[in-house]
Amino acid sequence: DALRHGDPVPDIDGAARVLPDLLLAAPRDTALIFIDAEGGERVESYGFLLDEAQRRLGGLRQRGLKPGAKVLLQLDRNDAILPAFWACVLGGFAPTIMAVPLAYEVESRALDHLRHLWALFEQPWIITTRARSAGIRGVLAADAAVAEIQTLREHAPDGEIYQAGPDDVAFYTLSSGSTGLPKAVPLTHRNLLMRARGVDAQSAHSADYVVLNWLPFDHIGSISDSHI
Repeated sequence: DALRHGDPVPDIDGAARVLPDLLLAAPRDTALIFIDAEGGERVESYGFLLDEAQRRLGGLRQRGLKPGAKVLLQLDRNDAILPAFWACVLGGFAPTIMAVPLAYEVESRALDHLRHLWALFEQPWIITTRARSAGIRGVLAADAAVAEIQTLREHAPDGEIYQAGPDDVAFYTLSSGSTGLPKAVPLTHRNLLMRARGVDAQSAHSADYVVLNWLPFDHIGSISDSHI
């Protein structure tokens, strides 16, 4: 009785098969409004997001990242998280958005999670800010592979999109870790897109809707439901 099978997900001609299809097809002038901690608004667009993601993609490829590489995001601003996230998706890298410790010199749950995931993923690349890179290397390793978002952004846009398959891992989300260390859950392109189409059909969403998201992007509901 705990299982319920709903109607089949609607079949849509020309529907996206992998996540990059979504960003490439999004109307370039549709607004993305970021609200910072002080309440200030920054208005961007999906076209700007694509350009920024491709710049970071070029920077990551220059550092030697290959499709399938796992990447941890240590970023606390939403307008930095999304371009880094999409850079990874466009390049076939598998990002994990993580909570950021208040300080790397002070023990905390977020710091424990960072150490755990860095070991679990066998010392992956970490995308962070210039201000945080020294602190991250201080708690992980002096030679940890850290890419600073400011430097990645200086690269020319890379328009070569990796041709992922629907059953490839798009990104990892984390369990809460409330009873121990978090589990890294792989989510495929098919999984994410079928869920999104099912929710749109069930909720009668339309392209005219405005979505207000107040969850942090390390929460799966934020990146999967509100953004994708």
